[in-house]
Amino acid sequence: AAFDAPAPSDLRANLLKATREEARAALAAEGIATVPTPFSPWGLRAEGRPPVTASRAFRDGLVEIQDEGSQLIAAMADARPGMRVCDFCAGAAGKTLALAAVMGNRGQIVAADVSAARLEAAAKRLRRAGVSNVERRLIEPGAKWLKRAVGGFDRVLVDAPCTGTGTWRRKPDARLRLAEADLLDLAQKQSVI
Repeated sequence: AAFDAPAPSDLRANLLKATREEARAALAAEGIATVPTPFSPWGLRAEGRPPVTASRAFRDGLVEIQDEGSQLIAAMADARPGMRVCDFCAGAAGKTLALAAVMGNRGQIVAADVSAARLEAAAKRLRRAGVSNVERRLIEPGAKWLKRAVGGFDRVLVDAPCTGTGTWRRKPDARLRLAEADLLDLAQKQSVI
């Protein structure tokens, strides 16, 4: 039944630029009503599908679009200012942004991924959010940086490639494209990671 209901529109207040209440007020001033998410201390939930990316609050980096579940993963990493953290499957850096915010831009985060295109897309998001403690690294066979980094992090966050069931409420057709061969391929990738 949950898969048949529309997914909520969740946002994360960027603590580097605003508190949750300040971000909420900025969105409200633009006609986007939100309520605090039930579990994430940084989350806001909007009704329906408001034009968040067209808002000044988004353009100025006060908020990011991020599901509450992803926010909670970042919270569970318990990253703190001054730590050395690796977001090993960073993609376009959503969780990296959340980690940088709770770390107050202090310490170091390595955003790593196998996709150069995703890491490049992350650069724009990092700039908009005012993040200055992130280094983007490509994961490729024989990467020397990766060998040198072993044992050098206080936290390593691995959001490994998966079936994507968490996105099915937004992309219902994705459940029709998942095949048994995909599961076998994913299990192998996850094992390598």
